[in-house]
Amino acid sequence: MWHNGDSLQERIETRRRPASGRQSAGLDFRPRHPLADCVFKNIDRVEIKGRFRGEICVVGHDERHTVENLCFQNVVRFGKTVTAESPDVTITEYTRNIRFETK
Repeated sequence: MWHNGDSLQERIETRRRPASGRQSAGLDFRPRHPLADCVFKNIDRVEIKGRFRGEICVVGHDERHTVENLCFQNVVRFGKTVTAESPDVTITEYTRNIRFETK
């Protein structure tokens, strides 16, 4: 839990925003908080590639609602190690220090 009672999932949901607009599938993507200092570790997308591509989108909203200091450690999608240059990885403005590591 975060200092205001939000869970990590709630904070991640507030940071994701589809490129086509601010709402998708009935979810509201208005930014509420910055997201910072998180590690996503040992994630392996192993199912057959289909409609869900296993994409990673790191999107900050503005200077007050940034995404900073994220580390994706040992993340694999469909058998390939994910890097910042991998297909289906998008890192946009208002982000800082987004790292991909293999340990």
